[in-house]
Amino acid sequence: QRPGRLLRALLGEHPADLWMLYEASTPVARFFRTTGAPSIICGGPALNEGLSLCAYDGLAALRHAIGVFNRAGHTRIIAATRFPRPFREQTFREEFARRGLDFDLQRHMPCWNDDLDQLHDLLRCRLSAPDRPTAWILNGLDALVVLFSTLMELGLRVPHDVSVLTIGSDPVLGSFRPTISHYTTPHRPLAMAMAGMIRTHLQSPPSTPVTKLLQTEFVRGGSVGPAC
Repeated sequence: QRPGRLLRALLGEHPADLWMLYEASTPVARFFRTTGAPSIICGGPALNEGLSLCAYDGLAALRHAIGVFNRAGHTRIIAATRFPRPFREQTFREEFARRGLDFDLQRHMPCWNDDLDQLHDLLRCRLSAPDRPTAWILNGLDALVVLFSTLMELGLRVPHDVSVLTIGSDPVLGSFRPTISHYTTPHRPLAMAMAGMIRTHLQSPPSTPVTKLLQTEFVRGGSVGPAC
């Protein structure tokens, strides 16, 4: 949350023509913006923070995911987030409003602060409730492993009791049973787009920040079923 001390030392020790901030948090992005160090962001939550950014369009994927769940009859939908994501909160709120559903931040977008023990406790609490959520959006292979292990503890099955979606690519997703429905984020298109942005910023830095969002592709697996 306060990255300035370590980052000031890093910038002083390593002069650079351009900094690439991989999955930069919002505080890190704001620090680089205030220093004026030339920098671009690759992925992560720091959208619209005054720096150029190249990433997959997670907001568009989230809108689509809510639609996938809702068309299958789900209304108790949870998107548990690793870090606070204000733009995703706004998107979730808008998509719920379009469907006449009430949105509550703590209920529908709980934050687990990158703490797997906290995620496990959250999952056990919500999945043990009488009105347990029937649809979950979780990002990251580690989070999916915790989800499936918690479901095993509680005797719940995918997709019979709980449907699951994730935004992200990983070869392991096809090894789950059932396979995981997900939105692709392949590395090569992102790397190529980043390379182009790096060349542009080194040769002719733009006067205003540039945002390049790549589109994901929905891959339907076996983890989404009708609402129980």
